[in-house]
Amino acid sequence: MTTKATNKFDNFIDTVVDELLAMHDDQVLEGIDPAEIHAEGGRLLQAAKAQARRARLAATNADSAADGPQALELGADVADE
Repeated sequence: MTTKATNKFDNFIDTVVDELLAMHDDQVLEGIDPAEIHAEGGRLLQAAKAQARRARLAATNADSAADGPQALELGADVADE
């Protein structure tokens, strides 16, 4: 067992995981092409990364909006700051 089970469901999950870990890859995949699984995993990873970027951008935009508009001083040079 990988962990100590606290109830019947945990015991069931632990047993399933132990069996999967002990099985040969061919038995687990049952005729599915590993390259297809790898490609699907890559697509899922890219989609998750894109979603994370959108969430970070939305959070940044929300923070900027909360700060209010930034006034620019006319005639100020960036080097003066």
